[in-house]
Amino acid sequence: MTGWKLRNDDWQRPMTMVQDLHNQNAKTILGTTIVQGQSGEEDLEAFIDILCGHQNIAPFIAKFFIRKMVTSNPSHGYVERVANAFNNSGLEMLALIKAVLTDDEATYSRQDEHDGLVRDPLIVFQHGLRALNVKLKNNYTMLPDAFSWHNRRTILEGQASFTITNRKSRQRMSASKASLRPNLSSTTGTTFTTTTAKSPI
Repeated sequence: MTGWKLRNDDWQRPMTMVQDLHNQNAKTILGTTIVQGQSGEEDLEAFIDILCGHQNIAPFIAKFFIRKMVTSNPSHGYVERVANAFNNSGLEMLALIKAVLTDDEATYSRQDEHDGLVRDPLIVFQHGLRALNVKLKNNYTMLPDAFSWHNRRTILEGQASFTITNRKSRQRMSASKASLRPNLSSTTGTTFTTTTAKSPI
């Protein structure tokens, strides 16, 4: 994945490809060969397709999102059901999130000591700041640059977004992007309302 560079050292903007710095030799990723002579963009697309086609990608992403959104200790059955829904949808993020939030195990019981979601310490800290309505002064950041690398991890300042899809899914998502905001609606009537939020990291 050589040849990708930041634009003016700005991590918030998409990286650009410098073709002269890209290695155009053939590459083997997880047993699959990317043919030689391709551009950096073509190699990246092929690399993403290889990762999305791997048998472990759906369970890995399913468990990651379950642990971030519902419970820190998901059962194997919970992970498997979400992974199957994710796979069957062609790795669509909407299907993944719906499966995570509508599963029978997406509940919380105070009687079960292993149930619930353990929040990251940084998120707990940020929630406290927001509850107290703390505001940053102009030209001030929560962490010094040496610890946050161009404010990438600055609390209350980071921008959040994610896209984990293969090439076909990205094309479908792009074509229907306008219909996904401000609500994400499923065919079963479940509606997920999105908000513009800032991430602590």
